[in-house]
Amino acid sequence: MFCNPHFVVYLHDAPTNPPLTFLPPLQPPPKVPRQVLRELEKAMPEDAMVSTDIGNSCSVSNGYLRFKTPRSYLAAMTFGNCGYAFPAAMGAKVACPDRPAVAYVGDGAWGK
Repeated sequence: MFCNPHFVVYLHDAPTNPPLTFLPPLQPPPKVPRQVLRELEKAMPEDAMVSTDIGNSCSVSNGYLRFKTPRSYLAAMTFGNCGYAFPAAMGAKVACPDRPAVAYVGDGAWGK
């Protein structure tokens, strides 16, 4: 039977050790990127145009953002051009001034 040697020592020295304490869980638990994208989707108008930077923010958005209006998603895809989202959103706004433009900008480290 496997037993953690540090735990065995802790039990052996139990009378002299302080009691084990556990941290309470985070309130509320952190959301994963897919959940955040769904919440952002709910908050945006249906005709919003969205642009994303490269990396996980782009690849996760590719799979989870949904649009009802054509030509609403501007993504760098696999071209690897950093800093794409903000100028793409500006260009989209110039082209369609009556529609909101949103840029998901970041370092692409959306893990999970």
